[in-house]
Amino acid sequence: MASYENWTVQCLKVELATRGALVSGRKENLIERKPEDSKILINHAKLTEDELKSITQTLEFPHNFGEDTNQILIELDEKVLETIQEDQVVIRGDEEDMAVLCTRNKTFELREAETSNTLAILPGLKFPDELPDEGERVLNHLEVTNIHFTYFELRPCKPRLKKLQELLAEQPYSGTTDMETEERTEDGRKYTYDDLLEKVQASEDELNQALVDMEAYHIYGFWQILEFDYKFKVFSHIINLVDTQSWALDCISKDAVLRLLNNVEPRTIISQCFDFYLSSTNVENDNGMTTNLSQLGGLALVDRLCTPEVICYFPAYDLPEDIQERFSFLFDAREKWTMDEIKYYVEDLAGDKVPVSAILTKYARASNQNGIKYFSAKHSR
Repeated sequence: MASYENWTVQCLKVELATRGALVSGRKENLIERKPEDSKILINHAKLTEDELKSITQTLEFPHNFGEDTNQILIELDEKVLETIQEDQVVIRGDEEDMAVLCTRNKTFELREAETSNTLAILPGLKFPDELPDEGERVLNHLEVTNIHFTYFELRPCKPRLKKLQELLAEQPYSGTTDMETEERTEDGRKYTYDDLLEKVQASEDELNQALVDMEAYHIYGFWQILEFDYKFKVFSHIINLVDTQSWALDCISKDAVLRLLNNVEPRTIISQCFDFYLSSTNVENDNGMTTNLSQLGGLALVDRLCTPEVICYFPAYDLPEDIQERFSFLFDAREKWTMDEIKYYVEDLAGDKVPVSAILTKYARASNQNGIKYFSAKHSR
């Protein structure tokens, strides 16, 4: 394997349109071969016909060789192949993005690999187990429709969700009613689900989960986040209603909330806000809701060196997607991290085969202080 290369969506489109245009050496008149010719070659190779299959397959270059340029090779595993055969894959991203291929629930990076072998496309080629062992010598003429020296590999990758965050941030919903159905204003534009699918490099399942994680609301056909003050206002309406009605935290009726606040804020906003914050309220005892600092993981950091301790907003979704930039950003923000602190900020980089501990081993330096394990920058700053 000589090298790898990442391709942008635009370059991939251009390559598909032009590949093969420079192939030369076409033959207008093909040589007509006969079974006797193959027998002569077998004899020259010091073989006997008994050692070979009874069908000889010849390779020929047709007069229009190289005209089929809209073709690339991709190496696939069986599961992805089955998905592609069911017509459930798509290449996603803007033209300047590195191309990714998405199934319904996974995202794959497309990487071009060079090979020292010549890969010939031969429709109708039969493998030895498909050929008869005995019989008269027969020639099977095969035409080489294309030759490749590169192919694409698919490598599982994390969905690239930074763009989703940027798109949702263009025009947060602030409760105004005059712009509810307009797609674009002077402040930015709003996006439908299909818009997001086209622009965000993620599978449908990954995009759906990201919309939940980023607390995006489906409002009048568009997906938007709520402006901070407006979100606080909506949530306050719900909490004040719970307090006024003296409802127990484990007995809050969503239907009752929607009915009583129907004229206060749009029903769809109240409904989704309820789902985000109150649909699975954690109540452990009669004294009320249980809280602890671990619930701030991935959302805020606790500075224990201050007196009193200080909690700072530090959301994981604001971090760079590139792993090297991610760790540089983290160690700029804090020199040393415990496992419980840092795991929330790198777990999205982990996978089934690469756990958080393996990522930290590769990109951070571990040390012990007073029996506590800390992670810091790999190289001193």
